[in-house]
Formats: sequence, structure tokens, C-alpha cells
Amino acid sequence: MVDCKRSNGQSILPIFYDVEPSDVNHQSGSYEEAFCKHENCFDECTVMKWKEALTQVGELHGWHVNKEADGHQGELVETIVQTVSLNLKKKCMFTSDYLVMIDDHLNEMMRLLNVGSNDVRIVGILGMGGIGKTTIAKSIYNKLLQDFKNCCSFLADVREKVKQYKDKGIVDLQNQLLNDTLKPHPLITNVNDGIEVIKS
Repeated sequence: MVDCKRSNGQSILPIFYDVEPSDVNHQSGSYEEAFCKHENCFDECTVMKWKEALTQVGELHGWHVNKEADGHQGELVETIVQTVSLNLKKKCMFTSDYLVMIDDHLNEMMRLLNVGSNDVRIVGILGMGGIGKTTIAKSIYNKLLQDFKNCCSFLADVREKVKQYKDKGIVDLQNQLLNDTLKPHPLITNVNDGIEVIKS
């Protein structure tokens, strides 16, 4: 799990059940006994790697079953489910599994975006309707989602929403952007408030 967190940016949400986080962090108590046995069965490098991983996990913010929600496990489960649901909410956009000739476009977009540099990039995708502009944008979003999972949003059909719904369309888009990137956020009711909240 720690390797996945380091290499892929995946999350670890520890639940400490009948164990103290400090025991995990320092490999004391039952962990100390277990490692004494492991040292007889596994090489020193492997055991050291496990200890380092547990130290990292013990330092993460998690849930201590006996100390959260006054020990009510049902309430704790509800809290954990809500947290996991929020983390999973930022998911990939749907694109067809059978896209033809899109790889060259994606590679060119990734080159233009120059992800990893310290500057901000905006790349426009122009063309007549139906040629795949939104599909390319969704594919790029999916490709970059892992790098920006804590703060990302995909706003589709912006021009159409603004044209059809005027200010209400803008307010809806502002609320969607804030909902995707900021939790909790104040409910925006007019365009000017939305501009100020997004700016801050």
C-alpha cells in the first residue's frame, strides 16, 4: 500500500481496530512480538521495509475505533463511508473503449500542456462540431486525474449552458467548480459572489 501511495499517489485511510496508532508507528506491543518472529523467517531488508511502511501508516490521519464517535462502530462506519465516497467522487469521465486514431492527439495535447512544469497552461481545442473535441478533453482529464485528484473539475458544455440559461447557467457552473474542488463551500447565488469566492 505504501509503495502504491508513493508511486501512484493512491490514498491510505488507516482504521486502528483494537490497536494504538503509536504501536503501529513504533512497532511496539503485539507488533514488536510479530516482528521478532518475522526476523527469524525473512531477510533483514524485507523486515526493515515493512517497519518503515508501518511507521508511515502509523503517522497518517486515520480512525481509532475505540476513540471515534464515542466508540459507536456504526457511526464510525458511516463516517468512513462518507469519506471514501468523497474520495471516489473524483472519477474518470466516460469515453468509448473503441476510440480510433486518438493517441496522436493525446500525445500532442500532453506535450502542449507540459505537465510537471511550474507554469500554468491553457490549451484550446478548436474545430467544427462532432469531430471529437470533448472526447479529447475527457481523455486528457482522465489521464491527468491521478495527478490532480484532490482538486479537479470537468465543466462540460459551458457555452451552451451560458447561452441557454444566462446568469443561472454561470452560477450553476460556478457551484459545480466549487463543489468539485472545495469542501465545504458556500452556496453561490449570483455571478459576482461566485467570482469572488473562486478568486479567493
